[in-house]
Amino acid sequence: MFIFYKLILGHLIADFFLQFEELYRLKLRSRLGHFAHILIHFGTYLLLLFPYLDKPFIWIFTGAISLIHFFQDRFKYSLQEKYPRSQCLVFLTDQMIHILFLASILFFPVSKLKIGFPDMQALDIFYLKERWTRLAIVFLLTTLGGSYLLHNFRKSYFPESSRPDHSITTLEILHGGLERILITALFAAPSSAPLLALSPSVGVLRFASARLKNAPDFILSFLYAAAVGLLSRRWIG
Repeated sequence: MFIFYKLILGHLIADFFLQFEELYRLKLRSRLGHFAHILIHFGTYLLLLFPYLDKPFIWIFTGAISLIHFFQDRFKYSLQEKYPRSQCLVFLTDQMIHILFLASILFFPVSKLKIGFPDMQALDIFYLKERWTRLAIVFLLTTLGGSYLLHNFRKSYFPESSRPDHSITTLEILHGGLERILITALFAAPSSAPLLALSPSVGVLRFASARLKNAPDFILSFLYAAAVGLLSRRWIG
């Protein structure tokens, strides 16, 4: 699972963290944006699998996965344009298919290799311990992953009360990330019941801005973060 987790992390970094607004708008206008996006994916995979770059299979696999990502993204965008009320379902299905393609690495012998940086033991403290990779995955799912999921959820099921940029403005992404990280941490840790009962008080942070004082947004954000926390409690160890 070691390489698989690195690929998942690379996918989340490239799909959420490195997909800035200008790139997203370029993807809407032309194929050039999609080519730039898959190059970012390809580069991120190679960076996270740096100790494996002497193996030709890694180059072939990450290149193939990136190319598949290109065609899948093109198809996803056409579906979202054709069925705007199904954006959330399309988004979730698209992400699950990406994960399934990445999971195909498990069918190959290279997936059983666990290689680190022999000349950089300080880096290996983080690289070779799967717990750090898992924590990074949960962090990205909770923060940016949550923002994009909630954005698509609002557009699909509450279009009348949602803005085109609902949940994905800079303010909402920063605030939502902090809010959900706190909630996820409370539910992921072996916390006592009284502490979990106090978790909704995290919503007080929303009073910092009129735009953030939205009860449905808080409920959706809270439920998502709590679910991620509970599901990842044992996984992140």
